Amino acid sequence: MTMMMGENGTGPRTVFAAVVAFTGKRTQDGRVIIAPEGFRCPVSEDIPVMGWVEEPSGVRLAVRIGKINEAYVIDGRITVFGHLDQTPRARKFTALMADGSHGLEVDFDHVTMEFMNEVVGAEDLPVTGDVHMVSWRLRAAFVGDRPCWVLPPVQIEEITR
Repeated sequence: MTMMMGENGTGPRTVFAAVVAFTGKRTQDGRVIIAPEGFRCPVSEDIPVMGWVEEPSGVRLAVRIGKINEAYVIDGRITVFGHLDQTPRARKFTALMADGSHGLEVDFDHVTMEFMNEVVGAEDLPVTGDVHMVSWRLRAAFVGDRPCWVLPPVQIEEITR
């Protein structure tokens, strides 16, 4: 019998698939991600999944709880596949995503933007409309409850076989 193991070689592993963004669809704050050429999503070498924890001192820290293994742009959606760590801290975030109250919110780097519909404001300051992110790279994902788009729930499963 073969058992799929976690990264440390023992026990089960938790995997996920998630739509984390839409291309060509406006966010609540006016950003539009333009789809890159090709099927593969432009990514940094290591794409962490992060969760926010509050220290006893009240300071909020981002901690790594997993990793995105693959990312694709498919039919206007950025879809990612990855795994979560098998730690008590990561399991807390696994439960939040499994119950649908939280999802993955993405962060980008190496962004080139074009400002659309530029107009002049009352004080002669430029005011812009939509911001088109014409080139970008997926950098990280955070477990959160305020996504930029209405996204389908994360598909998450613990694999023990």
